Amino acid sequence: MRVWDLSDGRAIGALLTGHRDSVRKVVTGTLGGRPVVVSAGDDRTVRVWDLAPQPH
Repeated sequence: MRVWDLSDGRAIGALLTGHRDSVRKVVTGTLGGRPVVVSAGDDRTVRVWDLAPQPH
């Protein structure tokens, strides 16, 4: 999966890897005030991706 900046069409950050099969559902939201994506796939897993910028 990849996150895109809709204002300019560029990819943001690294490719999100982890599912071993097709991703079927994706939702966005916040968890503890941090932006996240939650995905569910045919590999029978649900993954939570933290989208907050990481300090260098």
